[in-house]
Amino acid sequence: MDEEYKKQYGVDEYIEKVIIDTLGFVPVKDSLYKGNRDTYKNMIQVPIEEVDAKYELDAGTVRKGDTDIPVFRARVPKSVVLQGLSKDLILQQNEVQSVDDINGRYINVGSMEEVNTKGNWPTQYGDE
Repeated sequence: MDEEYKKQYGVDEYIEKVIIDTLGFVPVKDSLYKGNRDTYKNMIQVPIEEVDAKYELDAGTVRKGDTDIPVFRARVPKSVVLQGLSKDLILQQNEVQSVDDINGRYINVGSMEEVNTKGNWPTQYGDE
């Protein structure tokens, strides 16, 4: 212990104690969703006005060596997100193959074929 510190503060011994105190328990749903405990039930709904669609969710495993690794995929068809636009534009977007656009018919995150949590959108979409 530093001698000057001892003199200045009158400390002659450091004591380290950890006190854990539980005042009670609160369900996670109450913490996350405050007043509306049923909010989580609607998370699968695509949040676009006048669109009645749900995200497609998949989960499974991919074998790597001797290990089964959990994987997931969440996706929504582009046609759902682009609903209300011209059919020609939607068809064009479904066929797009470009580094500057979202390729394929779906907007997705995760994969059922490989271990990753990336989405299929270009990195420029994440820039702010």
